[in-house]
Formats: sequence, structure tokens, C-alpha cells
Amino acid sequence: MYLVLVLDGQSTACYQATFEDDAAGAIPKDWKIAETAGQDKLAEWKVMEMEGAPNGKKVIALMKTLNQKRTFNLAISEKTSFKDVNIKLKLKAISGEED
Repeated sequence: MYLVLVLDGQSTACYQATFEDDAAGAIPKDWKIAETAGQDKLAEWKVMEMEGAPNGKKVIALMKTLNQKRTFNLAISEKTSFKDVNIKLKLKAISGEED
């Protein structure tokens, strides 16, 4: 996963997250799982192998959630801290009924 961040409209920083060194079926090292609107129903995120992954063979995937409506499931890298950024990333929907 590449995140290209535009800071203050002029300077840029690039953060690249890869999961090749993380065990399949586990939460990536230095990542935490959280949610908005705290219902204490943390989603299940895991590293998995995926054919056609943009960088390497492993990706982070949202495997299961009980949250809906105003709750967003989060997987947060603890290696970064940015404010006021533009983020670009690739997502692949496998299933689901609600954004």
C-alpha cells in the first residue's frame, strides 16, 4: 500500500506500507485496530495473500464486521502521524451490502 501525502499544498511525503514480512492471518506489526462511534465491536482485520496485489503478495483485509451505519472500521499504522493530507490508495471490494 502506498500513501502519497500532500502536506500544506506544496511539499509531499510518501509512506509505503507493505505486509510481506507479516504472518498471514495476523494483524500487521505496528498497526492497531479501532472504530469510530465506539460500539466496542472491533472489526477483524488480517494480513492475507491475494493474487494481483499491487505490491508483493500480501494485503491487509477487513475480514468481518458487526458494525453498520455511522461506525467506520479502522486499521491504523502506528508508524505515521500526519495532519491535513490527501490520501490515495487502492481498494478491492470482495463482498458487502453497505458502504
